Amino acid sequence: EYCPPNQKPFPCPESNMAVNVSDVLFVRVSGTSASAETGSFTCSKASPCRRLTLRHVNIAPASGGTGHFSCKRAHGSADDVQPASCLEA
Repeated sequence: EYCPPNQKPFPCPESNMAVNVSDVLFVRVSGTSASAETGSFTCSKASPCRRLTLRHVNIAPASGGTGHFSCKRAHGSADDVQPASCLEA
């Protein structure tokens, strides 16, 4: 569901076509984020993301405090992830 604000028309119209994202593995990822949203998985209604895997992922907001992941229609598993994963099973 990629739809940048400068896209015309915005907001983007609903579509039954989408890129299929599946079988993606993130391993040993660490660092800082410019915002409290430390990661985002925004997948389309037409083709939800499947079999995403997060392992040993640690991303913190550069300003300190607690971060969070944002997920829409993203499915997969997570092990040793901070902040907590939002992936659906």
